[in-house]
Amino acid sequence: MAVAEQTPQSIVPLRSGRRRVLAGWLLAAYLLPLAVLVLAVRLDGIGIPQLAEALAAWVSSWPGMPEVRFGHIEAAANIAVFIPIGFLLTAMLGRRSPGHATGIRGTWRFGVPEVAVWLFCTLFSAAIELAQLFLLTERSATLRDLICNSAGALAGVVIFRMADSWRAHRRLNSRKESAS
Repeated sequence: MAVAEQTPQSIVPLRSGRRRVLAGWLLAAYLLPLAVLVLAVRLDGIGIPQLAEALAAWVSSWPGMPEVRFGHIEAAANIAVFIPIGFLLTAMLGRRSPGHATGIRGTWRFGVPEVAVWLFCTLFSAAIELAQLFLLTERSATLRDLICNSAGALAGVVIFRMADSWRAHRRLNSRKESAS
């Protein structure tokens, strides 16, 4: 049985398109409750600051832990909240190279550069902070929040790149092993 010669364009896995769609749905499913959380002033009479203060007091009570303040919890939460956004936006919009995924050196790439994904996340964070500043007088908008959100988005972009690179390297090695 003759095997037809394949070009880089014909080798690009169809799963890449499915992965982008899945990443889009996961991002939407993540952003909806996040929007409710960001825009909510109170949850059952307990505000987000009160929850963070209680968490800080609980963590500070652990043996050997230094004093943890509200600002520490808030900064860590802002970073953690934006890691999935950076990760999923990169999965949905980020660049792909056929050579990277298939072992054939491709010269073309499509998608949005990672720096554009990160800048979009930073602008999204700025929009959230502006909404909190002008629409929600009970919430505060700070430059530290913007920086932490941006750092979380950058971490998500980097984590996706590392995972994608590892996956492509594994796929290439398994193809080399099966060919020999």
